[in-house]
Amino acid sequence: MWSDISCTEIEDILMKEVSPKRFQHCLSTAETCLRLNGIFETGFDDRLCRATGLLHDLARDWNKEKLKDYVIAHSIQVEKEEWDNYKLLHAPVGGYLSRQMGFPEESQIAIRFHTLGSISMGPLGAILFAADYLEPHRTFLTDEQRQGYFRQDSLEAVCLMILDAQLEHFKTKGMKEAAITTVLHCYLREGGKL
Repeated sequence: MWSDISCTEIEDILMKEVSPKRFQHCLSTAETCLRLNGIFETGFDDRLCRATGLLHDLARDWNKEKLKDYVIAHSIQVEKEEWDNYKLLHAPVGGYLSRQMGFPEESQIAIRFHTLGSISMGPLGAILFAADYLEPHRTFLTDEQRQGYFRQDSLEAVCLMILDAQLEHFKTKGMKEAAITTVLHCYLREGGKL
């Protein structure tokens, strides 16, 4: 069970699986999860928030062959965009790995959808989705911009701001949102709750 695994043990596992830079991102994402949990008073156990934030990129440094082989071997359902861009496969693989470690379903789902988002990612998923984008090592945001996200009145509003910013970025690169992301984007624009 996940409750038998300390955050220090998760950090030890991470250090063996990810680069030092990715490890720092995971630590920072975990701290940002705690911050969002406090700001929006979601009531999640701080240890669960921190552990979910730490674990989210466990498979991020795996290569294409390892990720695709793992998905096939474990019959993990993935989105077309994830299969086409293998780097995105770390999210469904990470969700599966968290299940193997006995994490609760809300944590598994949060990790599973932390890259593309989903209307079924729930409040913990919204925390992780936002924390992964907002953590201080992300240099595409200024501190002032980051604070603007933290001043929103709901996690849904934070996620919508992130999706709007990502869509603008995609347009400049001639890219499209993933289908599952577009569904989430429309859902939040219409006032949907996670």
